[in-house]
Amino acid sequence: MSLSDPPYEPPSVSELQEFLLADRRPTGHVNQVWPNLYIGNEVAARDKDTLHSLGITHIVNAAHRPTNPGAGPCFYVNTGPRFYRDMTVEYYGVEADDAIEFILSPFFYPTARYIGAALAIGGRVFVHCLMGVSRSATLVLAFLMIVEGLRLPQAVAAVRPHRDICPNPGFLLQLRSLDMGLERERRRRRQAQTLSVASGKVFVHCAMGVSRSGHLICHGLSSAEAIIAVRLNRDIGPNSGFLAQLELSVSLQSRQITEERADTS
Repeated sequence: MSLSDPPYEPPSVSELQEFLLADRRPTGHVNQVWPNLYIGNEVAARDKDTLHSLGITHIVNAAHRPTNPGAGPCFYVNTGPRFYRDMTVEYYGVEADDAIEFILSPFFYPTARYIGAALAIGGRVFVHCLMGVSRSATLVLAFLMIVEGLRLPQAVAAVRPHRDICPNPGFLLQLRSLDMGLERERRRRRQAQTLSVASGKVFVHCAMGVSRSGHLICHGLSSAEAIIAVRLNRDIGPNSGFLAQLELSVSLQSRQITEERADTS
């Protein structure tokens, strides 16, 4: 993957839903979806014998009951640290509603760090909500994207064969935004690596030192600026095909910068 590649665009919410809803099969109360990482429902969360047999060391309740819940229907799992006081497990509660308008994204990074830290010390993490389909699945997908470096389609493809998951459309939209933000950060890191190389002395060559090497040197500036800058020191002449590619690359980079500025404004 290079800086000249077209900008990455995650699947739309409807495309993600189509994939998630295709070939649905019943799954159990709890399933391992990643090494030492499990997703499940309330039944599994209350089954201490099963949790013990699985060797669970950390529990993430994505349906943790708020201190002052609203007057609407209750879709929480009211367990908490006291419920597991006779077990050697750590408990982490996330007060989330399974509602399209609920903003779950503020929990993405804290929960991902918690899961990652638990797995790093050899723990086994059980992430659950009421049904083990939407809230818990969303947090696990966010973990795979933030900590494991997967893109959203890759994360979904990793979990889907092991458990029937289907985050609500609002959560999918937030995961999609996370995916685009992580991709921007990856591109920035690649740009920084490119600049670090440029701070040294690099010899770029081809057979004649005119066309192919001249085309590579021109990346990073506008085509006209680059050619003028290099032309002062060497007689170069990238062929017409390379010049067309250079123009396309500059155009894509310019569009990306414009989009990033719009996102931050």
